[in-house]
Amino acid sequence: MGFRLPNFIRGFVPASLRETYAPLDNPGRGWYHIYTYEIGSGKPMLPPRRYEGETLALLLMDIGLYREKKLDEEGLQEIREILASFARAGMDVILRVCYDTRGEGLEREPAVISIVLEHMEQLGPVFLEYEKEIYVYQGLLVGNWGEMHGSKFLAKNFLVRLYETFNRAVQGRIPLALRRPVQYRMLVPEGQERSGLGFFDDAMFSSDTHLGTFAQTGQGGSAWEEMWDREREIAFEAPFAAKVPFGGEALAGNQDSPEKTMEILRSLQVSYLNSVHDVNCLERWKNMPAAAGETGAETLYDWIGAHLGYRLSIRETSWEKNRPEKTGRLGKHQFRIRVLNSGFAPCYRELEIKLFRKNGPAGEFASLGKLLLDGREGYAPGREVSLYCCPEQEPEAGDRIYIGAQEKISGKPVCFAQVSEEPGEYLFIGCFGG
Repeated sequence: MGFRLPNFIRGFVPASLRETYAPLDNPGRGWYHIYTYEIGSGKPMLPPRRYEGETLALLLMDIGLYREKKLDEEGLQEIREILASFARAGMDVILRVCYDTRGEGLEREPAVISIVLEHMEQLGPVFLEYEKEIYVYQGLLVGNWGEMHGSKFLAKNFLVRLYETFNRAVQGRIPLALRRPVQYRMLVPEGQERSGLGFFDDAMFSSDTHLGTFAQTGQGGSAWEEMWDREREIAFEAPFAAKVPFGGEALAGNQDSPEKTMEILRSLQVSYLNSVHDVNCLERWKNMPAAAGETGAETLYDWIGAHLGYRLSIRETSWEKNRPEKTGRLGKHQFRIRVLNSGFAPCYRELEIKLFRKNGPAGEFASLGKLLLDGREGYAPGREVSLYCCPEQEPEAGDRIYIGAQEKISGKPVCFAQVSEEPGEYLFIGCFGG
């Protein structure tokens, strides 16, 4: 009987991957600050500042100085330069163009809708130049702070013209967030769907109506184009948040428990929140314990911050025999990586995840190939998925295996929620004995 090497020498030895509960500096999620610009005013541009842990910024661009005329080339170029500065800073942009930043939408927006439509047509090509950086576009230019309330252009006939012009101007390539669910129902007939549309909410937790976003509890209508109450509207919004990033601002008002707060954030699949407004709500969260049964954070605020958007953690790694007749993948063996998204929201942008090997401490990283996602639902919140890789050249004894992820559209790195044993770009996940 011949000598057989022990399994830990012959095969793959997974690393002990300890989960971290700290916020992750990943693109397309998290807290944000607001940057306000008055286009055409000649004021110096406020440069982007990368606040700790923040990868998003909300750009509020006030074009009120053009409410009686078309945008000139100087104004359009100023908008380009602002967007370019945030692109250079490596930040994703939540974009909102408006005519008012004082809560005086009726007075400060154009007198006729034709000017608004002309501005949309001018802005569309500029937005498309920075398509990769625009995470989501909020509103349709009109209303107080561009939030689609306090405007004379919110009747159904105006909304339809505004939406169709915007969507045509950006060729349907930039996701649009509306302020109220009923505004979607005014745009889209019952029984039909319109892709690329979602919502934002700048009055979360403020009251049962979210300051007029919903109808009063028990007083909502039931018709398609009527406002519904909070419970029904949140249920209506949830499927849209699976496709278009949802977020906004949390305001003090309702004294929801940590458990109820988490339930709402999960239901809405919240990806982003204002980091400074409302300070009363944020301070309340900072002084509350995390929800019962949740570990890894002392306060509700910390736990929320860590789970905004997507949060991917590796649950298991294995090296197993491949069955090409079942998997359709070539190779004798395959890596299988099980990944859990414990965040509130999906990962909206496609990820490119690869495996690498390095033979010994002084070795060079060499690619083993891409990991393929098994399934079509992507990294949905609360869902565990399996990723597979059948390397063309099988690893050798002494090889150390690493994993690395990035956004495909931008190339920005994406970190897993694991404590890394080694500093560097890639996460060590195991080795082959030898």
